[in-house]
Amino acid sequence: MIVKGSALEGFSLLVEDPERRGITASIIRALEDGAHTPEELAGILDSAVSPEACGQLLETMRESGVLGVNQDSEPADLETIWSAFVRYGELPDPSLLRPVTVVSSRDADGVLEGARAWGIPLVVVRPDEINLTDFAPAAPLHNGETDTVALRRDRKPVVHFSFESERAEMYRLNEQAVAAGVPVLYSRLDGVEYTVGPYVVPGQTACAWEAERLWARSSADREQYETLLRHRSSQGHTSSNVVGQAGLSSALAVSLLELSLRGTSERAGTVVHGRSTTHQVSTNSLMRLPRCPVCLPMQPLARNPLY
Repeated sequence: MIVKGSALEGFSLLVEDPERRGITASIIRALEDGAHTPEELAGILDSAVSPEACGQLLETMRESGVLGVNQDSEPADLETIWSAFVRYGELPDPSLLRPVTVVSSRDADGVLEGARAWGIPLVVVRPDEINLTDFAPAAPLHNGETDTVALRRDRKPVVHFSFESERAEMYRLNEQAVAAGVPVLYSRLDGVEYTVGPYVVPGQTACAWEAERLWARSSADREQYETLLRHRSSQGHTSSNVVGQAGLSSALAVSLLELSLRGTSERAGTVVHGRSTTHQVSTNSLMRLPRCPVCLPMQPLARNPLY
C-alpha cells in the first residue's frame, strides 16, 4: 500500500493485489533501469504479468500520484510542471518561462518583486507604448476553435496593473484589447485591498468593464459608488502603501508564473479579492453581461433578440 499527497490536496491511496504484492516497487525499479513501455516492463517482470496489465498499472500509478513526474525519456509536460508547483511549490525551470509584458503607467517594482524573485522574465511598458496588435494570437479566439496547449503557448502574455484612481486607463486598454482579440490579465491595488483578475479572453469571458460593473452593483448603490470613486481620485497615489503592495506581490506572482508557463490563467471568469491587513482572500465568479458595450461586437450575428 502506498499513500501520497498532502493535507491540503487530499491523499492518494494505491492498494496492491495480495497475489501481486511488490509489483509496484518492481515497476518503479524497472523504470529507473530504463524501461519505458509496457512491453519492456513485462519483459523485465514476471512473465505472468502481461503488457496490458503493466499499462493499466502504470496508468493507475500516475493517477494516484505514485509517479509524481513523467518517467519517460521525454521531458515532463507543462501541465505536470504546473501541478508540481500548485501542490508542492516546486518552481519550474526558468528556461521554460516566457516573457510577460506588464502594462502600467506608474512604478510597479514593489508589486512585481515577488515575480522577479521567482525568475519570471518581465517587460514593463506604459499604456501609450504598447501596440496590442503585436500581441494578437495567431488564431481568432471567438470563432469556437479549441483552445489547445499549442495555441496558448503561442500567445504573448499581457498583464495590466493599475492603482485605484486609474480606472479610465483600465477601460481604454480593455476596449483596445477586446477589439484586437488579445487576452489580458487585470490587477489593481486599492490601498490595502487588491484584486487579481479577471483574465479576459475576448469573446469567451467577461471583460474588465463587466467585472467593474458587477462589482459596483453588488457593493453599493449608484450614489455610494460615485462618492467612493471621487474619494479615491482625490487621494491620489498616497493610499497605495507598502502593506498593500506586499499582499498583492505574492498573489500576483502566482498568476504571472502561470501565464509565463502555460500561456493562460485560471482567473478567466473569476476575480480574487484580498486585503493585506487581515489576510482575507475571496474568489468570485463573473457572469457575462448580454449588453456589455465592449463585448457586444464580439457576439455572433444570431443571438437572442430580447437582448
